[in-house]
Amino acid sequence: MVVSNGQYRLLVGDGQGDTRTVFPVATISESSEPGQYGRWRYDAPDVFITSTGGKSRITMAFEYVIPAGYEPLAFYAKNIRVPADSMPEPREFAGPAERDRLVRTGSILTGQDTARELETEDMVVLNIEENSSIVDETNRVMDVISTTAAKRGMNISDDNEIVGGQGNFDVKAEVGRSNAPRSRKLRVEDYAVDSDQALMKVEVSADSPIGFLSGAAREAELDAPLLLIDANGNEYEAIGYEYQDREIMTLRYTLGSTLAGIEDTPSLSTTRTDQELNLLFIVTAGVEITHFTIGDTAVARFDPPLDTD
Repeated sequence: MVVSNGQYRLLVGDGQGDTRTVFPVATISESSEPGQYGRWRYDAPDVFITSTGGKSRITMAFEYVIPAGYEPLAFYAKNIRVPADSMPEPREFAGPAERDRLVRTGSILTGQDTARELETEDMVVLNIEENSSIVDETNRVMDVISTTAAKRGMNISDDNEIVGGQGNFDVKAEVGRSNAPRSRKLRVEDYAVDSDQALMKVEVSADSPIGFLSGAAREAELDAPLLLIDANGNEYEAIGYEYQDREIMTLRYTLGSTLAGIEDTPSLSTTRTDQELNLLFIVTAGVEITHFTIGDTAVARFDPPLDTD
C-alpha cells in the first residue's frame, strides 16, 4: 500500500459556515521491524509512505494540524466521505512523549483487528521440520522456463525474476532445463520478493495431508480466503499458485490481486496422480507462521511454528 498526503483528507469547520480541507502532516504505521511502529512525516513534496511486509490487513493512522476554532466535519479516504459523527471519540495525550511511546508499540492505533476464531475439529498438526516439501520458504519457481516463454503473460524484471502476471506453459516443449537455454540470462527461475518479505509455498495437491482434498479443507467454503496466520494473529492471503500436470504448467503471481478461494484455483482429482498444486503467499520477514486456514476453518497448525527469514 502506497499513501500520499492527498489521498486521506480531513474537512474541518468553524461552526460559522467556513470550512477548510487539511492534509496529513504524518502517517503512523508499522516499520520494517515486525511489531514495531513509527511516525513518518510528509516533510517534502511528493512524499509517499508505503506499508511493509505482506499482511493482508494494513493499519495506518494519519495526523492533522487543525486551525484553532475548527472541528472535524468529515474524513475523506480516496474520495469516500466518512462523517465525523461516525468516528470514535477523540483521545487526548499529556504531550508528545506519551504519544510517541504509544506510537512505538502500535497501541495508538485503535482499529486493530481481533484474532480470528478458528474451527479446529479436523485440523492437522504438521511438523515443518519433517515436511519441508509441503510448506517451504523459497523464491524458486516450480520449474525453469525460458524468458521468451515467461514473457507470454508474465512481467519479468531485469534480473529475470517474475514480478507478476499469469501464464500457461507446455510441459513437453517449454518447461524444464532440457527446454530452457543454458544461459541464466535467458531463463526464469525465481520470483521477485522485496527485502522485508518472504515467499511461502504450501502444497495443497490431492495427496498432501493439508491439501484441498483433506478432511478439513473439504468442509471449507469454496469462496473463503486462503490464509497463513502468524503468531501475532496477522493474516496473509494467497497471492497466486503454481500448478502442473503432464501437459501444462500454470503460474499465477498477482501481488495486487489475492485468490478468492479454492474456486480460484485449478480443480484437483483423486483419480489423477500427475497434478501438483502449490499456493503462494507473501508474508512479512521475521514472523512465525502458525496456521494455514481456509476462512475460519483451520487446515493445519505448524508445530513448531515456521520462522521466516
